[in-house]
Amino acid sequence: MGVPLLPAQDLGPPSRAYSVSRKQIPESFLGYLVGLIHADVQFSLDSQGLLEVLPEFKGRSGDPFQLLKEVARREEPGRPMALSFHFPDDMRIPLPLGIFGYHPISVSVSRSIVLEERRFPVRSLGGITGGPQLLSPDYEYRVSEGYARFHFDDWLVFLSGGALANFSVHGLAIFQDKGEWRALIAGSGPTHPVVCWLFDLLRTTLILNVPPPLLDLASELAP
Repeated sequence: MGVPLLPAQDLGPPSRAYSVSRKQIPESFLGYLVGLIHADVQFSLDSQGLLEVLPEFKGRSGDPFQLLKEVARREEPGRPMALSFHFPDDMRIPLPLGIFGYHPISVSVSRSIVLEERRFPVRSLGGITGGPQLLSPDYEYRVSEGYARFHFDDWLVFLSGGALANFSVHGLAIFQDKGEWRALIAGSGPTHPVVCWLFDLLRTTLILNVPPPLLDLASELAP
């Protein structure tokens, strides 16, 4: 069972001790968030609470993290557990991946994004395009309210031969594969019925060669 959600003034933010080891996820915000999910903690953190736990972000201007108004994970009566992100307004955010200060990739997000959660201690994939592949654990999310859309500048779409193209996010998964944390983003675009991005959270890199069973998972998350 999850830890009951209590008012922030009673307990303050969940301890940073929940964070996944930096040897597994070096990025502190992701490590903290994944650690809370992994421990099944319910929480609601505003920007002040986040900076209290992660003070290293106080001096980092222009970081997408700074734009978060609230992040929460909670279970409302009659509804499944949900992970939500809240911003001051609908906005378009350049991703911190650039060339000489120029950022060709951005994401537009609604003021609030809510993702419904499913949890699997062990998830066995395979059977459609190959496998098997064992994920342990596996946390899956589907967008139930709001939107997130990735945008690529035209020249980048051209240079990639169309492999990179604008798409809407429908779901994501956070899991361990052979003991290493991964994140998978699944969506669809005008020319791509299923878009799949796989990230290595230890090395903070994009994995280009996605194993077929994970493509099956992306198809489930972005039907």
